[in-house]
Amino acid sequence: MDDKLATEHHQLEAIPKLAANDLAEAQRVEIAAHNMSTWQTIQSHKRIIAISIALTLAPLMDGFDTIAMNLCLTMPAFDRVFGVHVGSTYVIEATWQSAWAAMYQIGICFGALSSAQVSDRLGRRAAMIAGCIISAAGVAVLFAADTKAMFLIGKIINGYSIGILIATCQVYNSEIVPLKLRGPILALFTFSQVLGQLISVSIVHGRVGIQTPMAYRLPFALEWIWPGLLAIIAILIPESPWHLLRAGGEAKAAAALKRLHGSDYDTAPEIALMQKVTEEERLSRSSSAKAGFVDCFKGSNRRRTLIACFIVVVQQAAGVVFYSNSSYFLLQAGMSADKSIMATEIGIALALPANAISWFTMSRLGRRTLLIFSLSTVTCIMLAVGIAGSVPRTTASLWTLGGLLIVSPFFYNLGVGSVYPVLAAEVPSTELRAQTSSIAFFAFAFGSFSFNLFFPYMYNTTAGNLGGKCGYFFAGLSIICIFVVYFFVPETFGRTYAELDEIFEEGISARQSSTYVCKGAITHSAAGPEKGNVTLAEEAV
Repeated sequence: MDDKLATEHHQLEAIPKLAANDLAEAQRVEIAAHNMSTWQTIQSHKRIIAISIALTLAPLMDGFDTIAMNLCLTMPAFDRVFGVHVGSTYVIEATWQSAWAAMYQIGICFGALSSAQVSDRLGRRAAMIAGCIISAAGVAVLFAADTKAMFLIGKIINGYSIGILIATCQVYNSEIVPLKLRGPILALFTFSQVLGQLISVSIVHGRVGIQTPMAYRLPFALEWIWPGLLAIIAILIPESPWHLLRAGGEAKAAAALKRLHGSDYDTAPEIALMQKVTEEERLSRSSSAKAGFVDCFKGSNRRRTLIACFIVVVQQAAGVVFYSNSSYFLLQAGMSADKSIMATEIGIALALPANAISWFTMSRLGRRTLLIFSLSTVTCIMLAVGIAGSVPRTTASLWTLGGLLIVSPFFYNLGVGSVYPVLAAEVPSTELRAQTSSIAFFAFAFGSFSFNLFFPYMYNTTAGNLGGKCGYFFAGLSIICIFVVYFFVPETFGRTYAELDEIFEEGISARQSSTYVCKGAITHSAAGPEKGNVTLAEEAV
């Protein structure tokens, strides 16, 4: 035991201590981040904004691939190649439908987990390039597939690559985006995902009537565009300064900052702040050793990891899997397959302006308030869906049910859909961001896998036959989520990573997080989402 204590003491002594002037520089960076207006932040960070927007190609790939596969199931040409002959038509067996959807999510799970190892050892850019190469290979298998098993292999490979890419790109963005733009930029994750779905459904919609294999192969061939563009972007952008600094390359981190901000940018203050945050996080772990997955479940990091995992699963609890099946109920109401796809297109399109609105409301109301409001609205809609599903099944009730599910994505993306990627990126410590994000995206994909696996058995007429009554189930889950958010999820808006470290280290409750005044570098003149200017805090005597 004495040897262990001596080793830990030696490790703590090995952590570099910042000089007083470096701490003052770090404080000034925090103050500047708070005092700069949103417009000033945009004007002075144009290069970073452009890079961050470009990296949202990763979630766009996920949205495009998911919808492409789902809608290909409506194509007669696809059904003839992969289905079985039943009567006068071809049908894709439910077992294979479930396997394709489920194993794609399992691929994302393991891709997300492996992303931390690659990005921490080789860098964020190397992880992105590796993910793009794997994705190109997976798309090649999907394009050439002529058996169900081969198509399954393609889905797994592509899912694995997308797991790497969405986790790594979101980590990179969270490390370079300035404080005032963190919410809108990180919320672009969902916007881009929805945009990918819209592009995909627009392409597939026009090819349903084509009877040759190219009807479904062309949408998959177009998927080569995304990893190709993303690989070029990964080659051109600088490495994450946070990664370089933790790898011991202060000079390289400074060079990366100059590439992000401009050659005349003074890197010393920001390097000092990064060193301060890194030093404090290593002290909280009582070790200078390299952090790993185990550290995500120790001390205050356990709370951070659980919040990140919970927040990415909230989207499933809010019924996102239910919305995606709105076309099923419209078909039951007598709508043609072609028009049901068009209705799905409308529902997806409604999600885009909702996400854009959240960029502004998130900076006015804060993450917690917007999340609770959105969950409350979704609860009401799900209750209405449940009621519509409880009345006698008529064309009118089915149209009502389908219509409610079509407009649901708008209210979902006003809060839940926009906030979850932001909070999941903000709550991890900077040192464990790659590991915590990997675990969170594992939970994200596993949640999607689980809900997509059991939900068809709930609503399908050949199984549970609950239909619209499933709305009661998701309303109940949403109510539970509201209570969890209120009592356990802290407000992160307007907080630097150093401030968030203090909030978690001090064990500040979620309800007190928005009004808590940090004892470290700065003090706020106003609490809550609408913070005023900040000044240097006086040292306690």
